[in-house]
Amino acid sequence: MQILVRLGMGVSSDLVPANASNTEGFYEHIDTIDIHQELFSCLGGSVTLPLPANWLDTDCAREARAKLDQILKKILAEQPGIVGIKDPRISTFLPLWLRLFNSLNVVPKFILAVREPACVVSSFVRHYNNSADRVELVWLLRMLDALEYTAGDCFIAHYEDWFSNSFLNAKNLLCYTGLNKNFGGDLSEVLADTIKGNLSHVRPDEYAIQNPIVAKLYSALQNCRGDDFDREELMFVVKECRRSIEGFKDWYLASYQSKAKLQNIENLLTQVKNEKNQLQKFHAELKEENRLMRKENQRLQGLAGEIEKLSLAIRHFEKY
Repeated sequence: MQILVRLGMGVSSDLVPANASNTEGFYEHIDTIDIHQELFSCLGGSVTLPLPANWLDTDCAREARAKLDQILKKILAEQPGIVGIKDPRISTFLPLWLRLFNSLNVVPKFILAVREPACVVSSFVRHYNNSADRVELVWLLRMLDALEYTAGDCFIAHYEDWFSNSFLNAKNLLCYTGLNKNFGGDLSEVLADTIKGNLSHVRPDEYAIQNPIVAKLYSALQNCRGDDFDREELMFVVKECRRSIEGFKDWYLASYQSKAKLQNIENLLTQVKNEKNQLQKFHAELKEENRLMRKENQRLQGLAGEIEKLSLAIRHFEKY
């Protein structure tokens, strides 16, 4: 995304700020990330599970689409030229984005950034203390979703190529995106300023991929670069990998059922806690009313005593 922006691609002004782990910035839209996370939560899904069937027709998806519609319109209004949106979760929700693009007459082009999965795992384990098995599965699902939903009609950019053949990679990206029509800068200068050797700091031999489906898909992707590759062969592998995952469908459906039951229990627990809080509040109010009533009774008793004294005085006065 840094290179694409330097080549003239417009991005939103509402991006995730840079931090110590990424001083150059993430180039990801803040609100888009939040909407995707909310959609995951609303669907009861997980980044390590395929989404539930018919999720596109849920109220959750309709609400997310309405929010994304406003965001995309704002970005297009801000940036009159070619614009780009980056978020790793887009691949999961591509069917929703495709409907959105169609409604706004936007013709998208997809760039799939691929990195050696062993490096991805090593990086995530080191920086975020994630489970290696979990990272492998997330990598697999996002790659499969991206390739399946685009039918392989995308530009595949390998991370490692930026350190071995960056000029050709960037030149092909210029043509694929259409940015070449307006770019008049020095491509070599852009690459020299952006691609630094220390960015290739994780070696794939630090970790060995355990999931054979991950290894199979990455092996196929290694033969695919840019937008000129054997799509039929790649999509054959994608379908094989998807079928392998579908073979465990009962497992992840059981996981969704368990998550739904857990959610129901959590909802009931929340309801009980709310009712308990209301009862405690009512008890406190009742206790305060009792205190006030006792105080009022004491005042009335005192008043009755005064009346009794006054009555005695009157009777004593009447004798004389």
